Formats: sequence, structure tokens, C-alpha cells
Amino acid sequence: AIPVAVFNGTAAVDVETASLMYNDVLGDASGSLNLRMGKFRFLLPFQGITLLANPNVDPLIYAYSPFDGKSQLVRSNDLTLSEPTFGASAYGMLPQIAEGLRWEAGLTGGNSSDIDLNKAKAFFIALDQTIYLDNAPLRFGGFYTNGSQSITNTADTINGALLQYTNHPMRAGVDLEIYDPWTKRFDLFGEYTIGKDDQVDTIGSSCSMTGGFVGLNIIVAPEKLYLYGRYDFLSAKESSDERRQIDLGVQYHVLPNVFVT
Repeated sequence: AIPVAVFNGTAAVDVETASLMYNDVLGDASGSLNLRMGKFRFLLPFQGITLLANPNVDPLIYAYSPFDGKSQLVRSNDLTLSEPTFGASAYGMLPQIAEGLRWEAGLTGGNSSDIDLNKAKAFFIALDQTIYLDNAPLRFGGFYTNGSQSITNTADTINGALLQYTNHPMRAGVDLEIYDPWTKRFDLFGEYTIGKDDQVDTIGSSCSMTGGFVGLNIIVAPEKLYLYGRYDFLSAKESSDERRQIDLGVQYHVLPNVFVT
């Protein structure tokens, strides 16, 4: 994926994602084991959210950082797993255990291209199960990530050298999506996440957060009129920072391939 952005008449091209994939490693056509390496997004639940909810409005929990407003603290590399990340992973379906069971396990060196696993790294695991109720999907699962990143405090020195230390970010969450099996016009989805960073400053302070979102997509008239909404919440314990966000929208299809949102 190579988006092109034009700002003040100047075009900029960036490689958003680029990866090498080796599918069906076992050669049994089951999809149980696949490999990829490069710059990609891990299989976080509701990546870009689902169906209609505005993908340009990031969930609060994905954008959360305990380093906001601390410009003197420089991270060796970002470990934001909702964004494209440099790494490698194995993923696939596990029909031998349960039909509709999806998994992924991987390692990342961060979101920037200057990868140094000695300075920043994180591992990621996820499981998601999908079952069908009268041909309507019911999906639930969870994910866990933990890692380490070197932090430099540009405002403090020891014997003339900038002060450095290591932070260990952890995130874990559960997700649920229910598509109503009766009218098949309501799609309810949600996620709850906890997080902790154990070294956000030079004195070893920790930061913890809880948050998530719940949303609903409604098909008012199939292929014609859709409604959507999402409510986000975030609580950062140590800073007593409480955030709320509401996203509401309507999508009307003038023609099958022409719509207004």
C-alpha cells in the first residue's frame, strides 16, 4: 500500500505496508499456518473498525500514549500496534480445533524503519473465534502484547551523557461482535482494553489505562441507507485523565458505487 499525499502543491509518497507472505506452509490447504515479514498491521480486532464507522476517527485506546505532552522523553521506536509495524508473524485458521478460529503470533521492532531489537521490540498474540447463528456471525476473542523500548531524557544527563532507561509497555484486550440473526440489520461490536507502562520517567513511575469502545451499525435500507455510531472511553489512572468520544454518521448510496457519508 503506497499512499500519495499532496500538501501545498508538493506530493509525498510513503510506503504504508509492504510484506512478503508465504501461505499454506503445511501444504494441506487448511490455512493453518502462514508466514509474513515486512511492514504490516497485526490482526488487531476491529482494525479500521467494522463496516461503516469512520476509520479516520481513531479509537481512543489505540491512540493512547503515556508520553503525550512529555517532549523531553524520546522513544527509540514507537510500538503502536494499530499502525503498520516492521516485524514478522505467523497466522492462520485452526479448523482442527474449531471452525472459524483465527490466530496470530509475531514479533515487531516498531513503527519506524530504523529497527534495532536491542532498543525496541514487542511480541503479539491474538485469538479470535467466529461462529454463525442462522448465517449471522458472532465473533469474540482477545489479544496480548508486551515489549520493551529505550527512552532518552533529553533534559537530564549523567556525567555528560543523556539519561536513558527502558520502558515495558503492555496491552491486553477482549473483543466481541454480534450480528443479529433475525433481521440481519444490526451489527453490535465492542472492545475492552487494559494497558500498563512501567517506566515512563527516570524515577520509575508507572502508568496504567483502561478503556474501549462500543458501536452499532444499522442497515436501514439494504444497499441504500446505513446508520452507524461508536462510543469510546478511556481512563488513565495515575494522571486522572478521563476521555470520551462519540462518532455518529449516515451513509446514503445514490448509486450502487456512489455514496455520501
